[in-house]
Amino acid sequence: MLIEVKDKVVSTQLFEKKFVCDLNACKGACCIEGDSGAPSSFEEIIGKGIFAEIEGNSVKLGSSQFLKTMTENTHKKTKVHVEINGVYKGSYVFNNQYRKGLEDLFSDLAKHYNLVVLSGDNDGERRILEKMLPSKTTLVLNQKPEQKLQYIEQLQKEGKNVMMVGDGLNDAGALAQSNSGCIVTGKQFF
Repeated sequence: MLIEVKDKVVSTQLFEKKFVCDLNACKGACCIEGDSGAPSSFEEIIGKGIFAEIEGNSVKLGSSQFLKTMTENTHKKTKVHVEINGVYKGSYVFNNQYRKGLEDLFSDLAKHYNLVVLSGDNDGERRILEKMLPSKTTLVLNQKPEQKLQYIEQLQKEGKNVMMVGDGLNDAGALAQSNSGCIVTGKQFF
């Protein structure tokens, strides 16, 4: 099975048709080319993966724990596993790309604020982030959505005023809890 990934859009050959899933906007974006575009059922398990029924076939995309497939993550990067009809088909790896100017932005912010990076990314990103970010930045990795929320709540209990910047559904709870929330998208609006 060939899996192609470009900008978090997964394409693979499935049952003699091309299966496409846009991980940027999963709900309703999983389809088999040439079909109406919607799976017969779709469920996102926040922080774990997605499950869809397509033409009577079950498709799961997500973490090894979600698929109950224990494979060693030797890449130490974001790894998404694929299971079709209960059969493990493989995985693919995303390399994180950081926006131009991010280092300068964090440098400027660190002069006036305490910075914390709360991320679902694994420890494989730690070295990269430590090189990019000011030395006093706190890195809290491997965070599930509920852990991000709890972290924000704890800072607030300590009397801190918290601004959260997030880019996805996994940040929704922490964004809502923060004193000020800012959502970043990949789209540019003029």
